[in-house]
Amino acid sequence: MNESTFQSFKTETKGMYFYIEGLYLYTKNNKVESLHSFHNALQNIPTDQIRARLYYNLAFSYYQLFNYIIAKDFAKEAYNQYLHLHNWSKVADCYNLYAIIHRLLGKLEIAEEYLKKGLDITKKEQNFKLTAMLLHNLALVYRDSKKYALALQTINECITYKEMLN
Repeated sequence: MNESTFQSFKTETKGMYFYIEGLYLYTKNNKVESLHSFHNALQNIPTDQIRARLYYNLAFSYYQLFNYIIAKDFAKEAYNQYLHLHNWSKVADCYNLYAIIHRLLGKLEIAEEYLKKGLDITKKEQNFKLTAMLLHNLALVYRDSKKYALALQTINECITYKEMLN
């Protein structure tokens, strides 16, 4: 396809092209190039739902590239988008990513706060898989904070949820 044909596409079509290209590149373990595609998609996506996914994908990609400061900003924006959409499970998932990033930055109190917020949501939504992930990460925060008894209690609760999921 030549450049002029591509430029004639509607903005939304271009955005979806870049979004899919970003996902493809990501699955091919080309995270840096996928970031470029996700950023291009963000400039062309008019729908809130896909924009929220893009912010999350950008946050996760930056996280995997160890660029935690940028990842944190995109995770916060993904959270804001999903909050606006009232997609509570995704809000909790954003809390999880945001907390993981804060844990890696050594901000354990902030990480604990966001993991607990995520747990409040997932337990109401009965999202057992995400609850187990949040509990696992909370146990790691407790371990890092040298709250060993609480870490053990939390990991046991996590195991209970994982057993429910097989």
